[in-house]
Amino acid sequence: MKKESTAGTLIENSVWGYTVYNIFTKANHYRWWNIYSEIKYWYLAYGKCTYMIEIKWKNVSHNLEQGDTFCIHAWIPNIFYFHEDSLLIESFPHTAKKEKYLAYQTIKKNKISIID
Repeated sequence: MKKESTAGTLIENSVWGYTVYNIFTKANHYRWWNIYSEIKYWYLAYGKCTYMIEIKWKNVSHNLEQGDTFCIHAWIPNIFYFHEDSLLIESFPHTAKKEKYLAYQTIKKNKISIID
């Protein structure tokens, strides 16, 4: 599956029981996702971005550069802001369930800064 928008392109693949997204995002765009019941793994193949997660009702931001890897545990909301054109690779088990997390939709829609 391939989805295109003004922010960029998302390509979905299936590998060894995992869903894998190649997320090409243009500079100065946000990406937000649903929250998932399983751990998600990330690799920033190129570019720079900041991601924010919510832990115990507090938002925490982290800056990422090309080559960084990280994971986000189950049911942790997250949003990304891309400083440069970037390729982010995301993977999670096919068994993951997802739910909408509307709080971060407001950040994206109103372009509120998530940068420390």
